[in-house]
Amino acid sequence: MKILTIAPLHTTRLTAMVPFCWALRATGHELLVACVPDLVETIRGAGLNAVVIGESAGADAAHPFPAAPPGTLDAADCQRLHARPNVEHAERTAAEHIGLAEGWGADVVLFDQTVFTGRVVAAALGLPAVAHRAAVEPASGVYDEYGRQQLAGLCGHIGLHGLPDPDMVVDPCPPSLRDPDVQPGRAIRFVPFDGAGTVPDWAGERPAKPRICMAAGDALRRPGNADVARRAVEALAGLDGVDLVAVMRPADHAAVGELPDRFRLAESTPLNVVLQTCAVSVGFGDPATGLTAAAAGIPQLVLPHWPDQVEYGARLAATGAGITVPAGAAQHDVAALRAAAERLLHEHTFRMEAQRLQAEIADAPAANDVVSLVEDLARQVPAAVQRRR
Repeated sequence: MKILTIAPLHTTRLTAMVPFCWALRATGHELLVACVPDLVETIRGAGLNAVVIGESAGADAAHPFPAAPPGTLDAADCQRLHARPNVEHAERTAAEHIGLAEGWGADVVLFDQTVFTGRVVAAALGLPAVAHRAAVEPASGVYDEYGRQQLAGLCGHIGLHGLPDPDMVVDPCPPSLRDPDVQPGRAIRFVPFDGAGTVPDWAGERPAKPRICMAAGDALRRPGNADVARRAVEALAGLDGVDLVAVMRPADHAAVGELPDRFRLAESTPLNVVLQTCAVSVGFGDPATGLTAAAAGIPQLVLPHWPDQVEYGARLAATGAGITVPAGAAQHDVAALRAAAERLLHEHTFRMEAQRLQAEIADAPAANDVVSLVEDLARQVPAAVQRRR
């Protein structure tokens, strides 16, 4: 089976797909990842083959929100802003993706759920369309409706009656964190991956004091987040009896500035490796980063700004596995942030609920079980389509 994988426009959602891509390869299937130039090195670093289609997405595709204060943008407007780069991507590259899928002889089209292009390509060629969610999913409701409206012309041009739904949605989000208003997908076990790196000796050793990790990720490049990160760093640096580590890539570190001497800086160590020896994770609520902490079974302090982060933070807090501090003045209150971190360290109910969430993730079906469902879809492709390939 040949699976054409159409990558999302930025790294965080791509790395969430990688373990499922590994499972497809491990069961003997061919996989080719079509991507914008920005993602080639990440794909190669994951051991997958890449083909470049389109131009560099740039920062606006990854974080398309204007530099407005949190809360001043309507949630629906944020969803449209989030969808717009993916609409433009489909309009610019659908024909080239269709040509690639047809020429390569793809049997299935796999894509991140935010990527409208995958739905267009699969429907144009009569192939199964498999969407992959990253976690708590923003790509529904207003997001999806915006895509349908904006891509009606493209779909009509290639003979489609509107933007079709995927044939299958693969969902790594544990049940307790799912949006009840979103159509359930096929559950799959979340497997953390945020790139390969070097593991220092300290990362594999249990620290003498509880370790807290500042897990920044790509969210630091969203407007407003770097300033909040500086307040969180200040709050954590004032705690007694803890070991502090910050997982930040060089560009993210530059956005935050110099860290206090008490912090270890891990610029090339995968987040999931660091979190295995941590007692608490602090981050912005990017769902993939959050699920990595959830898979480690540790409580989380979430400092959300934008709709996907707010959604994740609200659902996490509802489980009792963490504390969410709303955007605005509360996130700049160093004493309050410090008090929240202390609660997560010392109130055992947070760890108990975090471990329950960890068990939900562990109990989800393994990737190999979901691969068999994709194989079943491919076998259902009409004979006329198979003959064309």
